[in-house]
Amino acid sequence: MAELVSGKGPDILYLSREDLLLFQEKGVLADLEELISPDTVQALLPGAVELGRVEGKLVGLPGEMHARTVCPRPEIWDGGAWSVSDILNLAEERGDTVEAILPTDGESLLYYLVLLDLEHSEFIDWEKNSCSFAGESFVSLLETIRTYSLDEAPEYGKDQEMLLEGKCLGVVGYVTGFIFYEGLHEDFGEDMVAAGFPSETGKGNYLIADGILAINAASTHKEAAAAYLEYVLGVQGQSFCSMLSVRRNMLTEDMVLYGREDNKPYLKEGENTRMPLAAKKDGSVYIGQYNEFLESCVPYPDAHTDIANILSEEAAAFFSGDKTAEQTAEVIDSRVQLYLDEHR
Repeated sequence: MAELVSGKGPDILYLSREDLLLFQEKGVLADLEELISPDTVQALLPGAVELGRVEGKLVGLPGEMHARTVCPRPEIWDGGAWSVSDILNLAEERGDTVEAILPTDGESLLYYLVLLDLEHSEFIDWEKNSCSFAGESFVSLLETIRTYSLDEAPEYGKDQEMLLEGKCLGVVGYVTGFIFYEGLHEDFGEDMVAAGFPSETGKGNYLIADGILAINAASTHKEAAAAYLEYVLGVQGQSFCSMLSVRRNMLTEDMVLYGREDNKPYLKEGENTRMPLAAKKDGSVYIGQYNEFLESCVPYPDAHTDIANILSEEAAAFFSGDKTAEQTAEVIDSRVQLYLDEHR
């Protein structure tokens, strides 16, 4: 960091999202919209571009990504994105038939329902710099989380079994490529819904990048650095991705071939390579839905680590039975408000 602030350092940086925010705050990152062609940016998935934006300025771009979502069965939920309120209502409606909202323990469920997107939390008013964790709504949420969570995370494959038996509302799905998205449909049915994590924004399918490429604002080789990024983000560069491509429509249905003898679908890869694809009952494939899913994805929410740690620490006493929900909520409210006051 000291080198960059003093106008030195490498031409190209590979940063976590957290470091991207920090480096941009220090003013050491170049504006990529002045260096990368508009056509290249337009060819990228909107969520990939947003991963590199800080307060509206494009200062980084990922080379590859992976996605996370939550998949309910369509008979449980088929309305697209859902909110925390939707999930709590579903748990109440299904009563004793549901063992868990998601097949995980209380601390993890607290993370998914509350801590994951504190930026849009109903319990924090960022404009007024105040919180409302001591109210009945959060107390009820804590009690519901404890009621509809497991003592420990289930064994591998048990979550799928619970979903198919209607014992949970959804399972977390990880998508690192088309084959993994296709696999969700094979596991949960071709009518599987990627509702995403509960969100107050209506967008809960999340993209995550292990690293984001940026250019040093003080670089004397910006054009060469930009040319490298153009290659990485281009069709040829993206063909080497080990995870999700950042480009739109890297897979299209005109790449699908059907076997002469078995009439099964195959994905054409190069001149002589064919990868078998899963087929729906009507013989079609999941590529269109896959591209729609990627278009719906937004960046994984930026963390409010200090506040999340406060909630996790205090909620642990509630989950272990050492404090009531009311006592826990009051302590959380007091500690978070103190933090907000100290960081105005």
